[in-house]
Amino acid sequence: MTRPILLIEDEQAQRELVRHVLEPRGFEVTEAQNGGEGIAFLERKEFAVIILDLRMPGGSGEFVIQWILANRIHLRNRVLICTGDLLSPGLEVFLSKLELPMLAKPYLLGQLIEAVEKIAGGFGPPKQLLESRATAGRN
Repeated sequence: MTRPILLIEDEQAQRELVRHVLEPRGFEVTEAQNGGEGIAFLERKEFAVIILDLRMPGGSGEFVIQWILANRIHLRNRVLICTGDLLSPGLEVFLSKLELPMLAKPYLLGQLIEAVEKIAGGFGPPKQLLESRATAGRN
């Protein structure tokens, strides 16, 4: 079974590297170039892990996080932030309040693999889907 990942990253070389590293490990990587594209994918599909850059044209990572919190709260624990922007005012406060895992760019590929595997470890069908299947089986 492949595990779906949404990679929201504006740098093409970074997207290609992440895909190259994670696909042989059983992940299916869907790429979005910005937050707006990422949200469009999140509206249509469930993902085991959401790898999210924070600074992108066309929709920031902060915007995606706020959208997830407002619209798909169950995805909150599937977010992995990967950013090179650690000096922006307020960013540290924003991230510390959310308590999301983060990798600072540049990161080691082993760190990425470990973080993604840890987050994906709890991936399965949403609880509501499991409950509806159990109810359907009783009818």
